Amino acid sequence: MRSLRGVLDNQPGPALDIVALNAGAALYVAGVASSIADGLARARAAIADWQRAPAHAGICRCHPAAGR
Repeated sequence: MRSLRGVLDNQPGPALDIVALNAGAALYVAGVASSIADGLARARAAIADWQRAPAHAGICRCHPAAGR
């Protein structure tokens, strides 16, 4: 759960890198991004935007494993 929380909190590290690269590749394959690098940039921006979203705090606070 700590790794997921780190990703949701946009904390640099291997977990965030893997999630962002995976999402970036998916955006490229889906035709949303012009390259994997573009997809990676879009994914990192989306993760950063999610961290600032009010829903983020509510989800993390309400989940039973949020403090782990």
